Amino acid sequence: MTGDVTISGGNFTLVLTPGSALHVGNCLVLDDESQMVIVVDNEISDNDNILATFNPACSSQLTSRVQIQTSLDECQDGKPIVEQRQDTEYGRGQLQLVFVPVECGSKSSELNVVAISVAVPIAALAVAAIVVVMLVPKLRQKVFPFANRK
Repeated sequence: MTGDVTISGGNFTLVLTPGSALHVGNCLVLDDESQMVIVVDNEISDNDNILATFNPACSSQLTSRVQIQTSLDECQDGKPIVEQRQDTEYGRGQLQLVFVPVECGSKSSELNVVAISVAVPIAALAVAAIVVVMLVPKLRQKVFPFANRK
């Protein structure tokens, strides 16, 4: 689009679907009630997704007006976020979709390590107690009074 793009006048939503980009010749402005929705699906999974280009001198901070709708597994693909950047080569502002790594399952794996580190010594102690009881005749008679061996 050439010229300015101003999205105002009530609750208005601009939706960018996978693979699309909005290239504005001059200003891109969203008012307080408007928003931009970015749809992220399996087709988008790299860190080189330009969503919009615009003149940064007259465009407001747009990332606060952006919402992301995603069907991706954030543990596998990362969490999609939108960053506003300045293209140093052309002097244009950009909204870029990037994927930030998310640590998933780390708490459960830490819990598993703790559970294993507690369970192994308890099991070893139980096996040692059983072996001692079975090897010492006086203890075996006290624990198993009906199993008298002669």
